[in-house]
Amino acid sequence: MAALVGMEELELIKREAPASPHPQGAPVLIGAWGELDDDELDALVNDIYAQRREDIGRRVDMEG
Repeated sequence: MAALVGMEELELIKREAPASPHPQGAPVLIGAWGELDDDELDALVNDIYAQRREDIGRRVDMEG
């Protein structure tokens, strides 16, 4: 999941994120990428695309 939001909206989301020690949902994702530097994030994205290229999917029976 990804979303493009303006900086003001991002700050609002951060302020309204639950203070729970175990937050759930989209607010958890806000800070997740902040722990990676640009090179690590680029490597992660490249790995995701490489895995997608290798994925041949699964057989689906459309007849029945």
